[in-house]
Amino acid sequence: MTGEPHLWARRSHDRHPGLYEAEYAKQLDRIARIRDTVSAGLPNDETTPPPPESPRADDAPPAGTPRGDAPPAPERPHDDGAPHRWDVAPADLAPPVGGPARPWRRPPGWKRPGVASAGAPAVRTEPSGGMRSREAANTGATTGRRGATVARWVAFVAVVGVLVAAVLLLSRTEPVPAVAGTTFRVPGQPTGIAVAGGRVWVAGPGSGAVWILDAVTGRPAAPALRTGGAPARLAVGPPWAWVADTRRGAIVRVRIDGTGTPRVLSQGPDVTDVVVAAGAVWAASSADGTVRVRTAGGTWRTLRVGSRPLALAADDRRVVAVDAGTGTLVRLSAARRRVVGPPIPLGGAPVDVALDGNEAWVVDSGAGTLQRVDVKLGTAEPPAPVCAAPVAVAANAGNVFVLCRGDRTLVRLDGFTGQVRERTPLQVPPTALFLDDRHVWIAAGEHEVIRVDR
Repeated sequence: MTGEPHLWARRSHDRHPGLYEAEYAKQLDRIARIRDTVSAGLPNDETTPPPPESPRADDAPPAGTPRGDAPPAPERPHDDGAPHRWDVAPADLAPPVGGPARPWRRPPGWKRPGVASAGAPAVRTEPSGGMRSREAANTGATTGRRGATVARWVAFVAVVGVLVAAVLLLSRTEPVPAVAGTTFRVPGQPTGIAVAGGRVWVAGPGSGAVWILDAVTGRPAAPALRTGGAPARLAVGPPWAWVADTRRGAIVRVRIDGTGTPRVLSQGPDVTDVVVAAGAVWAASSADGTVRVRTAGGTWRTLRVGSRPLALAADDRRVVAVDAGTGTLVRLSAARRRVVGPPIPLGGAPVDVALDGNEAWVVDSGAGTLQRVDVKLGTAEPPAPVCAAPVAVAANAGNVFVLCRGDRTLVRLDGFTGQVRERTPLQVPPTALFLDDRHVWIAAGEHEVIRVDR
């Protein structure tokens, strides 16, 4: 293409005028025949392509014409706005052999189909048959693709809008704490908890009773034990359960199956906690700064450990006590029943302690911190913030659990790295904690016992 649509009009039209006048009548007949033939061969359906035209004998170039001097390609008439058709000048209008090329002239009265006659406004005819169908199909496909793209964008914007609205709504709404694990109910406020033999022991100082629940169903497994006084803490060492009565400063012994009559074994100025280790019962007294030990034979030994011991933790080798008055941790030999080494300084006011191998974990409720202590070397690491008002801690197999009353959460930490692994929200403020092989048991609220899977 040269970019000049009317280039054919620049050629001379006055070559061989005599030949044109002589063959005028023949041209009219020939043009009419070609027009009918070409119009009949146009495609009428987009699925049916036009059949190829067979070469005719009279369309061949004159004999003796060299191949390099073949007639020029048929020329299209002036582009007057009408759809182009496949009109071709007849072969017998070719110029004489060796003569110059002669353009085809439009006979008088001839007009292209779809074009108005002289004096009438030109009307552009619509494409017929297959051409019109193909254009419609292309237009429909393009419109369909654009419509699908617009629909996808509209859906995307709608989804984003819904998500943004949800985030804004949630950010303005007070979050509702999730229910942690399974919750059982007891008749009064629980402050101490222990698990053994498929049963859960719960101490209720306000009710003066100890409730025994089935560890699977949470239903009462035995009648409540009326110990009198204010049973606040528990320790289980088969076949007995040991109850710390804070009102009378006494240790009460009951059978773990709930049978028999509770027996008061000792009275003293105070009792704040109780544990079982190496076949003996250990009780802390904050009133006189001592730990009292009762052996299997029934004899008692008193050990001075500080000014105000609040909590105990034990295993088969040792017992540790935290002293809130001096901010220290005291180590005791479980077998020899005596103090071992000097107190380990902690600082602050520790309220609970857990023991896991050679490491002890101490929580300070006022500071909201957790501190790791190497009880073998006698050293303590700096305390680290853990939560608001921690009140209890338990540790086993490298996992440390901290019970937080201030923000009502159970925090699980990696005992090797000290990193927080999980925070479980609680619906009610917790008071006590116990671990078994499968669950974390929590005494909380006014009537709740919560079981959380480990």
